[in-house]
Amino acid sequence: MRWQLITESPLPVFFAGGIRPENVKAAIETIRPHGIDLCSGVEASKGVKDPSKLERLMEQVGHAE
Repeated sequence: MRWQLITESPLPVFFAGGIRPENVKAAIETIRPHGIDLCSGVEASKGVKDPSKLERLMEQVGHAE
């Protein structure tokens, strides 16, 4: 992904789109966002959040440096 371009922004960044348990740690460490919007990346089906995916994502957030 082209996350490196975002790091050059002088403004605070709120990151959305494509965030999943598999990439959230890298997104946080690369972009250093002020916030993350979660939606389809943690859904079991359209509009239904998957507790397992949410748990895995939060574990990865906790491991981000």
